[in-house]
Amino acid sequence: MRFVFSGALAALLLFTPFDPSPASPGDSTALPEGLEHYSLASFYEASGHYSEAAREYRLAAAQEPQSASILASLSRVLFRLQDAEGAKAAAEQALVLDPRNSDALEVLVQLDVGERDLDGATARLRTLLETNPDDLESRLLLAELLERAGNIPGAAEELEEVAKAMPGQAQIQFRLGNLYAQMGKMDQAVASYDAALDLDPGLLEALTRSGVVRESEGHLAEAAEIYRRAVSAAPEDLRIGKRLLRVLLLLDKGEEARREAERLLALAPADVEVREQYALLLLRGGESDAALAELQRVAKEAPERLSTRKHLGRYYWDRGLHEEALAEYEQVVERDPTFAEGWALRGYLELRTGAPEKALESFRRAAEIEPSEPSLPFYLGISFNQLERWEEAVRELDRAVALNENHAEALFARGIALDRLGRTDDSAASFRRVLELEPTNADAMNYLGYMFAEKGIHLEEAVRILTKAVEAEPKNGAFLDSLGWALHRQGNSKQALPWMEKAAAAVENDSVVLEHLAEAREAAGDARGAKQARERAKEAKKAEGDGPNPGNSGGSSSPPGRESPRMRRW
Repeated sequence: MRFVFSGALAALLLFTPFDPSPASPGDSTALPEGLEHYSLASFYEASGHYSEAAREYRLAAAQEPQSASILASLSRVLFRLQDAEGAKAAAEQALVLDPRNSDALEVLVQLDVGERDLDGATARLRTLLETNPDDLESRLLLAELLERAGNIPGAAEELEEVAKAMPGQAQIQFRLGNLYAQMGKMDQAVASYDAALDLDPGLLEALTRSGVVRESEGHLAEAAEIYRRAVSAAPEDLRIGKRLLRVLLLLDKGEEARREAERLLALAPADVEVREQYALLLLRGGESDAALAELQRVAKEAPERLSTRKHLGRYYWDRGLHEEALAEYEQVVERDPTFAEGWALRGYLELRTGAPEKALESFRRAAEIEPSEPSLPFYLGISFNQLERWEEAVRELDRAVALNENHAEALFARGIALDRLGRTDDSAASFRRVLELEPTNADAMNYLGYMFAEKGIHLEEAVRILTKAVEAEPKNGAFLDSLGWALHRQGNSKQALPWMEKAAAAVENDSVVLEHLAEAREAAGDARGAKQARERAKEAKKAEGDGPNPGNSGGSSSPPGRESPRMRRW
């Protein structure tokens, strides 16, 4: 227990007769020498004279070596004198005599905390609470130490006990809400924050945290209302205003968001975060030039701000300005080489601008940073596909599928690479898996059906799936040609001709479509029509040879013998 030192001294003076002469050994009115030193030490301690108190406590302890209270008092005074070693030694001696001495335990708790021995401090606090479960101060400290040690559930359990004993304390409810939020118990967190606000409606941190939790749970309308209340309570707090602005943007409340952005800019005209958000509002409102100027201004004033560069990159990207977009993402990774998304976006744009070798390096850098991200081996595979490095493409695309077995685009690209390696069965299995995941994927139907038609296998299946592809997109020239080609390979050239004629009309001057048409006409007995189609095919092939090959557009490869832009996917 703690001693009320001034009271103890007063009691001794009141009940002990004063005798200035030395007491004889047999004098019953004489104070024991140890008690005299203890009483004087208590007086010095109460008066703030800790050095004198320590001297007297030592003398008392020498006379009464079995007194845990004296040793504990000595440890307390030595702690005040910042004599950590002495305080620890005295406290430990006291605990040998009385393992539950609260004064000694409290001193050792403070020493443990100072030495960052959280486990030791926690264990001693638990001992204190076993002796006195109603010691709320110790329970609060225990909750704090458990939180610092990462034992959030344990901290919450202790704080719940404090909240029961002190139901009217808003700060306790607020701290409890923070712990629940860390545990992912968002409903309980919100309830605690609301309880804190019921007790203290002006507790701004509880109001803000309540909004943050609601926002994190996707309850954006509720979060916006909370932030509005917080802004009303503290209109000059930019932090809260920015949160409200972000949520309003997510809720697509353009007019209110713009008013809030303008209010914040009036408070802090140079705040680049708000200026960036304001630029996005301008962009949404169709003021593209003003938005671009604002983003460029922010980029100039805060060149280290990656999000602005990203928005600029996206602005250019959406307008087909791939070179400009690439320049922005190059700056992003130059300033932050650990930004995996920046490397990935840079690689994507390098693919789009015809630089697959550079794209490979960018995607590799991204994969080193985020090795478990399935999109990265996918894009590596796409890059290898563009470079016609099929074995390496399959290796990367296998990795992508291993990371995400439902990655339809990776399976599609893998099917292309396997086809080019002559692994027809494996390619077909990959495309069939795409169709399991996406039954209406007409591109996968077309590739698989055309591959079968080219190889003269599974022709009934080829006709069936290509018919579905044409039903999905009846004006797609590539699909029309594939269906006609499959019918022709099946021996039904007359039935194939209407589809091929439609294909030739839909896809002008495609050499492969025209060659197919010529072959089908010839098989159907139309030699003159076949000759005309072949002449047109030669002219088309010559024209194709003079320009870029469209067959690899978008990184995908056309089926064997096809140079038409058949695929819209990777």
